[in-house]
Amino acid sequence: MGLSYSYSMEAVEEVDGQRRVLAVLEGRKSGSEAQISGDLPFINGSIELIRKSNQLYRKDALEDRWVKVPLVNLEDLETLMVEINPLSIFSFLDNTAVEYAGKGKVDGRRCRIYEAMSRGENMWLTFIWQDYNYRIWVDQKEGYLKQGEITAEHRDDSTHRLIVTVKIKDYNQPLTIEAPVQN
Repeated sequence: MGLSYSYSMEAVEEVDGQRRVLAVLEGRKSGSEAQISGDLPFINGSIELIRKSNQLYRKDALEDRWVKVPLVNLEDLETLMVEINPLSIFSFLDNTAVEYAGKGKVDGRRCRIYEAMSRGENMWLTFIWQDYNYRIWVDQKEGYLKQGEITAEHRDDSTHRLIVTVKIKDYNQPLTIEAPVQN
């Protein structure tokens, strides 16, 4: 089956101290199956996707129905799922020096906090942003990532920042992801 977990993610843009929410998402992943839903205020829209049995479904908000997303091949599906996988933003392109930054709690769990600077390998992030700072909270007992925060500067304006916060829970709990009923 593979690793399973649920998560929440928020992406915020900050320009000259003014904050604007870009995305608020929730999702679940169980092995190769995944489900994600949430709001994308920066485009005044929402998103709802399900991956089940190597097929991708998207909720058409205008018609309130599920549609199969045509994919050229399985590689296209894998590429898309990496882009919406919250753990992919914690993948680094280079050998990264990680420093211990103290202790904290996430959802009542004691965690060790680590910090790192890296370029990252997520295409969505590296296209516009640079100078990434990562803060990650790792459960002291289980060793799982419980929370992560990334801050980055815009390539053209250092007063323009991106802040992405991800909280992860329900590791290896039974999660059922069903294909949607198509209308």
